[in-house]
Amino acid sequence: MLLTLLVLLAVCIPKVGMRDSRSIDIERLECAKRATRALLENPFERVIVSLGSVVVTRQQGDRLFTTVYAVFGIRYAELEVTCLNGEGGARRIWSLVGGT
Repeated sequence: MLLTLLVLLAVCIPKVGMRDSRSIDIERLECAKRATRALLENPFERVIVSLGSVVVTRQQGDRLFTTVYAVFGIRYAELEVTCLNGEGGARRIWSLVGGT
């Protein structure tokens, strides 16, 4: 029972507690999330993204910044994304595991 509650909290905290910036339109949010998921391509990172959450935190000109949260809301990575005409490109700024 306690283990079930712990697993439920681990997954729910990043899904419910982390929110996108409200000042960015929906199309750019979705583009940034797609580009972030495309960059995080190894199996370990895919599990983190599926159990955690990808949040678009801010916008500076054409650049969007996303933060990837793992279970329990632990910040895993921060990425810079550029979305032009619905296509996005991302680069990793910071990551808990791996390089920059």
